[in-house]
Amino acid sequence: MFLKNLIKISNFLDEKGHFEFADSIDQLSEKIPMLESEHGKPIEGIIVDVLDKEEHGHSSKSKNPDSYMTLPLLKKIRDLANSMCSMIDEDDKVEDWIESYVSQMSKMMDDVHTAWKYRYKK
Repeated sequence: MFLKNLIKISNFLDEKGHFEFADSIDQLSEKIPMLESEHGKPIEGIIVDVLDKEEHGHSSKSKNPDSYMTLPLLKKIRDLANSMCSMIDEDDKVEDWIESYVSQMSKMMDDVHTAWKYRYKK
């Protein structure tokens, strides 16, 4: 689901002429299936693994093959979200499918964050 959402957002950005942003999302999208295959888990599970290592003081540059891309992916998601925020004005009419996908992504990130927060609370 996450990958499909990224692809649709990239297509939308292409249609609106934001080719550089769309290309960045495309590059990220191309890496997700490889990561999921290598790690045998969905991207959300990989994100949790990286956050686990960061929370417990392990280096994000760890050689651990199970999570080496999670932190960069999270940073990419953060950067893309910031970029989208700067492109959208409060008065803009956003297509329903985009609003739905952003809502789904928000829910997924909230779920991961909540699980992480309560799993490793001190």
